[in-house]
Amino acid sequence: MPSDPAGSSASVSASNPLPRVVTALTPDRVIQALDAQSKDGKLAGFRRVNSPTDLCAVAAFAEPFDREILISARPSSSGCELAFRMRLLPRVPLIFALVIAFSIWPGVWLTDSMLTTYFEWYTIETWWWYLPLTIVPLLWMIPRMWKKSSLEAAASAREVIAKVALATQGRIADTEPVPGA
Repeated sequence: MPSDPAGSSASVSASNPLPRVVTALTPDRVIQALDAQSKDGKLAGFRRVNSPTDLCAVAAFAEPFDREILISARPSSSGCELAFRMRLLPRVPLIFALVIAFSIWPGVWLTDSMLTTYFEWYTIETWWWYLPLTIVPLLWMIPRMWKKSSLEAAASAREVIAKVALATQGRIADTEPVPGA
């Protein structure tokens, strides 16, 4: 497997800031280059953004919570500097929360109905044991899923940044601002 051009000497972590890309292209030429990469199938989820601060957005894949990378450009004397930030796509977390919310209580009714139908001796209030049995594991599962998703999104973002640097003939810079740029 080829070496990671995104500079993976630092560990990939969701808390590490994303690197920047310094390119000789203008922001308009950057959009054109990234649009061409997108049309070639090399930059998934590319779309232009109508925002005063962001040029475009690109997908950052992670399971189960995908994110989007927003790319902004700051003009410099020799072209521009591209900065990247990630944003959670809200659809999957919302669906996840709704499924959990709307499946737990109907599960109590279904389980209670089944137990009282098949076992005449069953007189326990089902929710006493059913709710802890279904809710407590979520306290471990959700943070674990979130952390895994954040790490995968950070790794995906670094891959995208390497593709952006290649498409714009730019170089990946440190995460600190370049003095005088």
